[in-house]
Amino acid sequence: MRLLLTSAGFESQAVADVFKDMLTKPAAAAKVLFIPTAAQSEEALRYVEKCRKELRAAGVHRDNLCVYDLDRRMPAAELRGYDAVYVCGGDTRYLLRRVKRAGFAEALKSYGGLYVGVSAGSLITARHIDAYRQNGRTKGMALVDCHIRVHCQKGSQEGKIDMTGCPIIALTDRQALVVEENEVTLVQ
Repeated sequence: MRLLLTSAGFESQAVADVFKDMLTKPAAAAKVLFIPTAAQSEEALRYVEKCRKELRAAGVHRDNLCVYDLDRRMPAAELRGYDAVYVCGGDTRYLLRRVKRAGFAEALKSYGGLYVGVSAGSLITARHIDAYRQNGRTKGMALVDCHIRVHCQKGSQEGKIDMTGCPIIALTDRQALVVEENEVTLVQ
């Protein structure tokens, strides 16, 4: 699986371009599973619409955008029918509970496509969703061996990231963490 982890979606054209480059087919032909589950407030719901518009602006055809609210188990075979999974932001703990309850983390283990996370959708991919807590940390999906902070004023250094020791990676709203095979890069 390839990952594109962001704070705020495609805030920069560079991140939108990376998204298109990471797809295995043209964006207009790509099927995207769109997960708005974390959006539990009015503000978060506004961002869901913004995310849809960003995907459309990146070239994804509206008929290829399938909304999935983690309201049922999705077999791994069905998930493999999508070129990308786009997980919106909002309430991180709520999202993680729903991902676990729906067995979605298990389905993702055999997924070979592109996972795009926005805010909470990025946070749940880390080893723990609360990197600074010493006791009682909440386990994430551990798709990346690091801790992620989003919506930071100052982000981590652009370029290759050394994942030794499970680093804390800070993302501004214009940055993205790109994970492909064994290489991790921060872009902006």
